[in-house]
Amino acid sequence: MPIDEVCGWLNTSTIEVFETMFSACAFEVPPPNLDASGENLVVGSIGFVGDANGDVFIYVTHAFARKLTAKVLELNPAVALFIEMRFANLCS
Repeated sequence: MPIDEVCGWLNTSTIEVFETMFSACAFEVPPPNLDASGENLVVGSIGFVGDANGDVFIYVTHAFARKLTAKVLELNPAVALFIEMRFANLCS
């Protein structure tokens, strides 16, 4: 499977996940320079098998991971604990 096809599939799938799991509108944008933000990052991994096999690593800021995790788990983002672990579980 050509890498462009894999990237297109990943973009489409990510948008669908945001719409279904987070009730949020998502759209494709160029990736930001996360290192320049100076914020702590949280990483989640997603493995897939089929016509293409591999792992995708999703890096987000701690603040964004907290919002996503709190929304899915119906928690108050201000008091949500163990965001890194919960975000990693959401990715699985």
